Amino acid sequence: MCTLTSPHSWSRLGMIVLLLGALAIVNVSAQRTITGNVVDADNDRPVRGAIVRIGANGARSDRPLSTATTDQNGDFEIAVEDTTGVLSISVPGYAVKRLRTSSITVGTPLRVALEKAASLRLHVRDPRGGMLPAMLSIATQSPGNYIVSGAQSRSGEFSLSELPLGRTTIVAKAEGHAPATLSLQVEAGQRYGPFSLTLQQAGTISGTVVNPAGTPVRGAVVDVSYTSDLSERRTVSNYLGGRFRTRDDGRFHVTNIVPNATVTVMANGLASSRVSLSLTPGEDRTDVILVVP
Repeated sequence: MCTLTSPHSWSRLGMIVLLLGALAIVNVSAQRTITGNVVDADNDRPVRGAIVRIGANGARSDRPLSTATTDQNGDFEIAVEDTTGVLSISVPGYAVKRLRTSSITVGTPLRVALEKAASLRLHVRDPRGGMLPAMLSIATQSPGNYIVSGAQSRSGEFSLSELPLGRTTIVAKAEGHAPATLSLQVEAGQRYGPFSLTLQQAGTISGTVVNPAGTPVRGAVVDVSYTSDLSERRTVSNYLGGRFRTRDDGRFHVTNIVPNATVTVMANGLASSRVSLSLTPGEDRTDVILVVP
C-alpha cells in the first residue's frame, strides 16, 4: 500500500532537514582542536601519559569538558568548544601546568615544558604543642593564574606533593582555633619543610554597625583580616569565613578571630571604617560599635 504525501508536508520536512543540517554545521564550526607536545623542562624528553584536561573557568578539575592523554612521543590532541576555559596538563612527579584557552592559537601546535613538582611537609599544632586535626587552604599566584586547592588531615601532619609553582599562601584552620598562615615562593623540584604552624584558641567579636546618627546599618560588610598581605587576606576572607553582612538590626558576629586582627566595615562597596583589635587567645568581645559615614 502506498501513501501519498502532500506538497505542503514535503515542504515542512525539507525545512526540518535544512535546520538540522545548519545546526550540525554550527556545532562543527564551534568545536576546535588543540594539538601539542609535552616535554620535560630539564632534558627536553617527551612526557608520556600526561593527562590533558579542558574545563570551564572555576569548574572542578574532576569534571572536565574534555580529556586527552599524551602518547609515547608526548603528543596530544583535544577538542575545545569555546575560548573561556582552562587547559591543564598533569602527570605524577611534575607541577601542574595551566593555560587559558583564550591564549592558545588553534592550528599552531603547543609546546609545553613541565617542571619537576615541589613538595611540602607541615605539622599543625595546638598551643601546647600537640598535633591538631586541621584543614588547609592553599592559594597560589602565578602569571595569569590564581590556583586554589585544599587538604585535610586527622593527625595534623601534612605531606603535600606536586605543589603549584609560584607565590603560595597556606592557611591552616581547626575547629575552635584561629587560623594561621605560611607563605612560600614555590620553585620547581624543591622540598620544603618540615614546618610547624601553631593555632591559637579562637576568639569572637560581635557588635553593631551604625551610621553617625546611631541608626543600625543593614547589609554592611564586616571583613576580618589577619595579615597586611593582600593575597593572604583574600585567602582567609574567602575560604575561612572572615566576611559577614550585618542583619536587619545592624548586628554581626564573627568567629575564629586571632590577636591583632583588623576589622574593616564596608557600606555600599566602599571601605569606610577600619578598627584594629588586640584580643587575647580565646577572648570573646561583645558590643563592639562600628560607625560608617
